[in-house]
Amino acid sequence: MTWDNFQIKFQTIRDNKAFELFVIAIIIFSSLMIGIRTYNLHPVAENALLILDYGVTLFFLMEILIRMAAEPRFWDFFKKGWNVFDFVIVVVSLIPLDDSEYALVARMLRLFRVMRLISFIPELRVLVSALISALPRMGYVALLMFIIFYLYAVIGNLLFGALNPVCGEI
Repeated sequence: MTWDNFQIKFQTIRDNKAFELFVIAIIIFSSLMIGIRTYNLHPVAENALLILDYGVTLFFLMEILIRMAAEPRFWDFFKKGWNVFDFVIVVVSLIPLDDSEYALVARMLRLFRVMRLISFIPELRVLVSALISALPRMGYVALLMFIIFYLYAVIGNLLFGALNPVCGEI
């Protein structure tokens, strides 16, 4: 078999809706595992969760490698911002979890696996893109709100300042 045949198989896997739904299910399962680990667990359950976490990490690594291999040219994968986002999250989740001082940081970084849902659900991608494009305009909204609140504060002070002479002085 040639590389082109493998690439076609990887594209078929990547574009399969069942595969996408399975990845979404694993992302949700991973987030539930992280939530469960916040409780005091029996050591056996803790070890089982650790093994499951390694399994989820390996699955995410295989999934990102399949998506990278499905691209016609390797660097085309990194031209899409959501692919870069997923790649960074998967690479960060490869940081080993041991009992070092950075174990808490590594666990917190694994929480970002949940954010991968954004790249898999088109409606969430649209919402995030709209939010990011609206951020510059939100500064003007905040400025307008400040002006309105300031005007109402001054008017309120002028109208009701006599009720409390200490606060009524301008």
